[in-house]
Amino acid sequence: MPNIFGYLLILVFSVGLFAVCLIKDKRGSLILWLFNSGLCYLFELIVYVLFNCYIYKPNVFRDSFIDSTFGSIFSQGLSVPIAATFGSIYNIKARYTAGFALFFSLIEILFLTLDIYEHHWWRTYYTFFLIPVLFYISKAWYSLLKKELRLVIILTQYVCMITISITITWLLYALQPTVIFMTGLFAENSRDHTFANGIYSIFISILYTAIPYSRRLSWKILYFLSILLADCLLLRLHILTIHNSTDAVSLAATHLFFIGCSLLLKRLLFRT
Repeated sequence: MPNIFGYLLILVFSVGLFAVCLIKDKRGSLILWLFNSGLCYLFELIVYVLFNCYIYKPNVFRDSFIDSTFGSIFSQGLSVPIAATFGSIYNIKARYTAGFALFFSLIEILFLTLDIYEHHWWRTYYTFFLIPVLFYISKAWYSLLKKELRLVIILTQYVCMITISITITWLLYALQPTVIFMTGLFAENSRDHTFANGIYSIFISILYTAIPYSRRLSWKILYFLSILLADCLLLRLHILTIHNSTDAVSLAATHLFFIGCSLLLKRLLFRT
C-alpha cells in the first residue's frame, strides 16, 4: 500500500467530520478549526521541528523533512484540530473525548506498524493524554468566542493568521523554494527554514492582525511598510534569501494576500 494512501484516509475522515461541524455552525467551525490548527502548529514547532520527536513518511517529496512536514499537516493541520472543533461545536462529553483520544492513539499505532510514521522520543500515550487537553482548550475558547469579547476575537484572529501564513508559505517553499530562511541552527536546510519561517509568521502575524483594526489609512500603510522593513532587515542579516526582484515582488504580494485574509477574518468574526 502506498504510504500516501493512509494519509489520504485521514484527509477523507477530516473533511467528513468538518462537514458535520458546518451543519451546526458554519462560522464557528471555520474559525475554531483555524484557531485549533494554530495551537497545534505552535506545539509542533517545539516538539517536532525543534526537538525532532517523530517523523511522518507519506513519500511525496524527495526531501525527507519536507515530506515529513507534509505528513504533519494531515495530522496537526487537519484531523486533530477538526476533531477538537467537532467536540466543541457539539459539546461532547468526557467519555467521547476519551474515545477520540483512543482513536487517534490506535491510528498512530497502525501508522507505526505500517512504517509510514516513526517515533524518535515520542510515545503513543503522550498522544492519548494530550488530545483531551486540546479538546478542553477548544471547548473553553469556543465558549469565550460566543460571548464576542473584543480581546478574545482579536487573539483568535491572530492565531488564525498564524495558521494561514505558516501553511501557505510552507507550501510555497515545498513546491518552489524562492523565499528561503537560513539561520544555521539546524543541519537540514528544510528544517532550518521551517523553524525560522514559523517564528517569522508568529511575529509578522501581529501586523497582519493589527491592520484591519487600524481606523486610519496612515497606520495601515505604516504597518505594511513595517512588514517590508522587517523583510529588508532579514535580507541584510542574510537570514532571508530571495533570488531576484521578481521573487521580492511576489513576497510583497504574499503579504498583501495575508492582509486580505485578515480583513476577511475580521468581517467573519464580527459578523459585519
